[in-house]
Amino acid sequence: MATSASGEVDNDVQELTWYRDADSDRYGSSATTAVSCEVLLGYELNADDCDDLDAAINPGADEVCDTI
Repeated sequence: MATSASGEVDNDVQELTWYRDADSDRYGSSATTAVSCEVLLGYELNADDCDDLDAAINPGADEVCDTI
């Protein structure tokens, strides 16, 4: 259930938890969250990033032998 800008309750809209993506790699961090039924700029729907300050480190990055 979500409340519209006019203050009316909209039962058809689902609020989602968004996770801040500080390094813009399309993976968020659970350290900072927001709840919204609309897409939030700088946030993602996943909290899979283990280092949100380095875009090269994320679940979708290629593995390289660099001790990181």
